[in-house]
Amino acid sequence: MGYIKNEYVIAHIPRYGKGRGYAIEMIEKLRMSSEFADSLIAGPLHTPVNGDNITYFFGPDGSKEGWPQSDEGDKVREQFIESARNSEYAEIVHLQMGGDDGETKILGSWDYEEEA
Repeated sequence: MGYIKNEYVIAHIPRYGKGRGYAIEMIEKLRMSSEFADSLIAGPLHTPVNGDNITYFFGPDGSKEGWPQSDEGDKVREQFIESARNSEYAEIVHLQMGGDDGETKILGSWDYEEEA
């Protein structure tokens, strides 16, 4: 019953642009909202050259589609994407890799040229 579909999100939040602080604050609040959310979010990873640009990684929940944990992972992932999109120049990609069908594809992407 159900199948595994691994979904990942990578969000790069540069040092410039409106909403950067708010986006970071929202991601950190989301992380603190539950142990489940905290286990899915890695970062911030700071760029080694100037430390101002940061990247967050959102990993797969590891549950089968349709199970409560998968539904919770989907909900938290969408909140993560919306939080990151609060930064004017954020670059975000939502990927599917591996899982039961082995398919790799881009499920969504947002960058600084799009309206948030």
